[in-house]
Formats: sequence, structure tokens, C-alpha cells
Amino acid sequence: MNEGRWLPAAACLLLACLPLVAGCSGFRNGRFTKEGADAEVYGILDENRCAVPEMVGRLDVDAADRVAEADRRCAAYHLTLDDALALGARTSREYLRQREDVYLAALNLTGARNRFNPLWSGGADAALEGQTGFVNQGVTARGGADVGFSRALETGGSLVVGLATDFLKNISLGGPFQLAQTLLSADLVLPLARGSGWVARENLIQTERDTLYAMRDFARFQQEFTVDVVSSYYRILQLRKTWENEETAYESLVRLLERQDSLGATGAGRIPEIQVDQTRQDVLRADERRLVARIAYYSALDDFKLQLGIPIRVRLDLPDDDLDRLYEQGPVPLPYTERAAVALALEERVDLRNARDQEVDAWRKVLVAENALGPEVDLELGAALRTADVRPLDLEDAQVEGLLGLDIDLPFERTAERNAFRAALVQAARARRQRQAREDAVVLQVRQSYRRLDRAR
Repeated sequence: MNEGRWLPAAACLLLACLPLVAGCSGFRNGRFTKEGADAEVYGILDENRCAVPEMVGRLDVDAADRVAEADRRCAAYHLTLDDALALGARTSREYLRQREDVYLAALNLTGARNRFNPLWSGGADAALEGQTGFVNQGVTARGGADVGFSRALETGGSLVVGLATDFLKNISLGGPFQLAQTLLSADLVLPLARGSGWVARENLIQTERDTLYAMRDFARFQQEFTVDVVSSYYRILQLRKTWENEETAYESLVRLLERQDSLGATGAGRIPEIQVDQTRQDVLRADERRLVARIAYYSALDDFKLQLGIPIRVRLDLPDDDLDRLYEQGPVPLPYTERAAVALALEERVDLRNARDQEVDAWRKVLVAENALGPEVDLELGAALRTADVRPLDLEDAQVEGLLGLDIDLPFERTAERNAFRAALVQAARARRQRQAREDAVVLQVRQSYRRLDRAR
């Protein structure tokens, strides 16, 4: 076979593969990599930081994990209260998980936003087919390529644009293409009733709000984590002080027993033996108390290591200075009255803000479900440019096709939509009760905490 006849086919095959090569390059340009995902996620989180001023610290999940692993390699820790808070924020596994929840919520938002971006697609196929026989023989090259994009519109509907090329050529016989056609098309669908307007953005709206909720949850966790670490820290110091006091009491009773033994029946006989036996029982009870105090101290210390996310086997030392300073400071006046504390909590608690906003979400979903009950009326617009069968680039003789139509789906059957609407109403009522219950729980927590604090003072 004449090798020159293969050149047109090779050129056609290369043309068919170009969209595939261009599409594969997208995986190397950074957008479809881990770094590309991080850039979008952290950009979203930076946009929302001002909406959650209670949240502190960085949100970089990979950097946080690397720092945590490095901190866990230490063999011993000497921690003040500030050190314990800083270490817990770095090494606590629950702290890391909460941070990752924020990242995942924002990552989900990138997918919801991407739905309203142009989504490119493309592909190609090519082949050489050989045939032999008594009458004729030859090699046929065939292939095709297509590229295009689709985009969901924020007001509802979609736009699809595509470019496709197909060819077929007998290489052995030479001559022109048996088939070489190009088609450029564009189709637009606009809903006029059901699914139009802001309803089309419901998933995006909810995902944006879910990201904000995750950031608020993380801020609330940070507040609770700080309180829990401070409470555990001072409790450990208090348990160690209790253990030391029990040791001192035990040693005093041992010395007392030794003196009474010398004055009892086996000694000078100056005190009755029953008094010596009572002291001996006191020593046994004091010995048990000091052992219980010792176990309580080391158990609390191990629990504190778990709370901070550091290995149990490491040595942990907490100084007494923080507890001594707390004793020296003495009781402090309460910064708020009970009424003012309750009012401030109802206004500022981030978990309560989430409950209120989630009630709004539930009622918005009622409107979405109600919209689905109506008729579906879509306006369809389309246009296409099709070249002649053997002249793929001949635009002068190309045929122009157009489409204008309405696609109507009357609401004769909406049982599933009716059930979804009724369920949305139930969920909205439930969200209202959950918000009310959360408000009552916040009031109760603040009042009980205020009373405990006042009693402790």
C-alpha cells in the first residue's frame, strides 16, 4: 500500500484526539488537584470569617495534622494552664475532627457552586478498519470528536453548547471523504413555572448556610473545649492537693499510733488499749483514703491526656502555681446579673443562632415543595449549524436549524410532590419546636450555671 495514502488518515486521527488531549490537560492545570480544592475551600472560609467572629485560629487541616503528629512525639510535658490550652488546640483529636468538619462543609459548597459554572466535556474516538475479499479490498479510517459545555442557570433551566465532528474515509481507494460533517449546536431551556427563580438555587443556598453552621459549631466547640480543659486542669491540681493532704494525714496518724503504742498496754500502760485500737483503725481508714486519692489523681491525669490528644504513656507535670494564684485571688464578683446573663446568652450563643436559622431553612423548604406542586412549563430554544456531508469546514453551504417550543407537564399526578410538601410542613413545625426547646435549654443552662457560680463564690 502506498504510504502517502496514510497521511490524510493520520491527520484525521490526530484531529479527532485533540479534544481528548485538551481534556486530560485539565487534570494537570491545578484545578482538579488537592491544591485546587484547598484554594477554593480556604477562599470560601476566608469570605465567611467575618460572619463568625467567635471562631479563632487557623483552619488549615493538613498543617494542623502535621503539627499534632509532631507534638505527640514528645516524651514529657510540663504544662501551665496556657500551655495546656494551646497544646489541646493543636493535638486534640476531637479538635482536629471539628476543624475537618468545617473544611468538608466548605468543600461541599464548592461542588454546589460549580453546578452553575460552565461544565466542559469532550471526547474522541478513532479507528482503522481493514477489509479483504475477492472483489475489493481496502483500509477505512473513521473517527469523531466532540467538545462542549453545559451550564445550569441560577434562575432555572440550562444551556448546552456542543461541537461535534465525524469522518469516514477509504484510504486504499483514495479520493474524498465518504463522510466528514461538523455540527455546532446550542440548546436553552428556561422554566416558566415550576423550578424557576430562586427555587433553582435552593441546593446552593442550603449548602452556603450549612458551611456557616459548621463554622458556628466549631466556634461553639472551641468555647466548650476551653472551659473543659480549664476545669480538668484545676481539678487535677485539686486532686493532687487532696492526695497530698491525705498523705500528710496518714503520716500524722502513723506517728500518733506509734506514741500511743508506747503508752498503751504493751508499753507504759498509761492509756487504755481500746484507744490505741481506735487510732489503729483511723490509720487504716487514712491509708485507704490516700490510696483512693492517689488513684483519682492519676486517673484524672490520664483522662486529661486523652482530652488533650497526647499519648497516655508520656509523663505530664502540672505546676501548683496556677492553683495557688487562684486561691490567692479569692472569690471574684459576678460580671452580670442573672437576668443580664440570660439576655446576653439568648442574643450571642452561636448554637442558638443555628437553631433559629435552621427554622428559616425549614420554612424555605416548604416554599420549594409548594413550588413543585404546580405545572411544569419549559421554554425551549435551540439552534444548530450543520455542514455538508463531505465538506466539514464549508460554512457557506451549511444548514441552519432552529427550535422554538414549549414543554408543558400539567399537574395531573403530584402524589409524591404532595407528600413532600406535607413532610416539609411537619419538618418546619419540628424545627420551630427545636428552636423553642433550644432557647429554653439555654435559659436553663445559664440560670443553673449562674446559681452554681454564686454558691461557689
